Amino acid sequence: AHLNMHVYDEGVRLARRQLELARRHERPAGRQVAVGLSLLANALRFKGDLESSLAAIQEARAISDAVVYTDDTMRMFDRYPILLRGGLILGDDRGPSLNRPAEALASLKEAFDLVDAAARRDPKDSTSRGRAGTVGREIGDIERWRDPASAVRYYDAALARLGEIHNNLKARRDRAVVLAESSYALRRLGRGAAAKARLEAE
Repeated sequence: AHLNMHVYDEGVRLARRQLELARRHERPAGRQVAVGLSLLANALRFKGDLESSLAAIQEARAISDAVVYTDDTMRMFDRYPILLRGGLILGDDRGPSLNRPAEALASLKEAFDLVDAAARRDPKDSTSRGRAGTVGREIGDIERWRDPASAVRYYDAALARLGEIHNNLKARRDRAVVLAESSYALRRLGRGAAAKARLEAE
């Protein structure tokens, strides 16, 4: 909540406190410590401390890698934010990042595969579809400057998943953003008419 209100110092303080409690009660470090590190990494990123943010998300990922999940859904819910945040710390196209796009893409593509697989398993899973829309757009935003054809593939995958969510205003807004963002990649491919059509679609 503090991050959403842009009160970053308090967000970092509370994330550190949650992590302190998790480390005290979870030995060896497991899911709660990984979640705490992921939250702390996010808070530190928005505060502008990218190196500390990266260290926290890398530790979160190492701990999560070692957790034995008996449930695919729980694994997805734990791993997705870590992979997404790791990718954004490394290479967010619109926000603070370390400008390491190749490493960012590796993390983001793993996040996409995770939620896309969940969406394929359950036709009613709107959460995974929304997350596929989010991370697909993030991949597209990085790829449009490096490999616009790949960017269009991810934008299209994001649009497809968002289009499967019915009667949801947020999904419609997210879809409009993806349509607009994808127009840049289409223009770089010389497909001006297709870019224009997307801008006029929503």
